[in-house]
Amino acid sequence: MNKTPAAFTFLQEGDHVVIIYSALKRLGITPSDDRYEDFVQDGWLIFPTVYDKFPDDPATNRRQLLSYAHQAPYRRFLNAIQKQQRRDRMNEDDADGLVALAEEGDSFAVIEDEMILNELHGRLSDDAGRYLIDTVKHHLTPTEIAKKIWRFKTNCL
Repeated sequence: MNKTPAAFTFLQEGDHVVIIYSALKRLGITPSDDRYEDFVQDGWLIFPTVYDKFPDDPATNRRQLLSYAHQAPYRRFLNAIQKQQRRDRMNEDDADGLVALAEEGDSFAVIEDEMILNELHGRLSDDAGRYLIDTVKHHLTPTEIAKKIWRFKTNCL
């Protein structure tokens, strides 16, 4: 039997929805947090499952149901926060690893840079290709490149 409508009705009655807000408060998530509304909606969505799993009759044992259901949103929100923190740490570690790989003198980074430059250089006009090489490979500023081109052109005249 689908108890979802009854679960939502129960959650809307009185101050029963406070179980969602108190779980957020325990985790220090305030309405100014970007995730707040998403967590509130998630709390509403998990409540019917908790309501269905309650071992007694929810209509006659309201207080026991609220006590029973109080931990579900808290655990769900905590798991989501911890998962995001792990994901953020992995991304930071990956970024640190990529920076370390791309440090000057790293043979893999140098080879990869050369491959990318060669591929791009073949698709550009001669002037644009020279500009790319001077910028990326020789680390010249636009002013230095302009002076180099000016010297080259005045020497050719």
